[in-house]
Amino acid sequence: MEKENRPWAVWPSVDPGLANQCAWRWKKMGYGTAVLLDEWADVPNADMIVEGGNWRGFPAAVNRLLQEVQADICVVIGDDMFPDCLMTGPQIAKEFRARFPDLVGVMQPTGDKYGSIETCAVAPWIGRGYVKQCKGQVYCEEYFHYFSDEELCLTATAQGCYWKRPDLRQYHDHWGRVKGQEHPPHLETAQKRWAQDRDTFERRRRNGLSNL
Repeated sequence: MEKENRPWAVWPSVDPGLANQCAWRWKKMGYGTAVLLDEWADVPNADMIVEGGNWRGFPAAVNRLLQEVQADICVVIGDDMFPDCLMTGPQIAKEFRARFPDLVGVMQPTGDKYGSIETCAVAPWIGRGYVKQCKGQVYCEEYFHYFSDEELCLTATAQGCYWKRPDLRQYHDHWGRVKGQEHPPHLETAQKRWAQDRDTFERRRRNGLSNL
């Protein structure tokens, strides 16, 4: 496997232990791994650890990762995400490059039919060309957590470079799949700002959703 052909899985985490388990899952399928933590901690399976410092929300954290990890293709995930188990990262990346030779593209595996997977870029593959086109602002930082993935889906679709892949399944072990499960503690602040993010989305949608 040629190292430079690896796609990189990137994500913010509040739990170094869970981050290490997640990194192992993705690494064994051929991905590079980069995790952003509030402060440095040992994550042995991560190829890169980024110190986040003051938390400004999910979009800002992911934009930071996309700038720090200079890979051709990055996959935005979370501690609770699993890679497709039938194809390695480099195999999928080869298909991504065939579809987007200039790397100006966003691809969303939709095989795991959970939540808003059909309308949001829940765990997208993002090409370096798209990151450059967005001047590093792939996710709008007006959001704190919610709706930024829906905006990305709509924006990339409008630009003609959004690719849904129902044949690829990135299982999302979301807390909401367990009946009666409450929000994890680290999402309490985000949940309190859900309405604010919704209002931001509705305002931006009225104005064309352009953050370029």
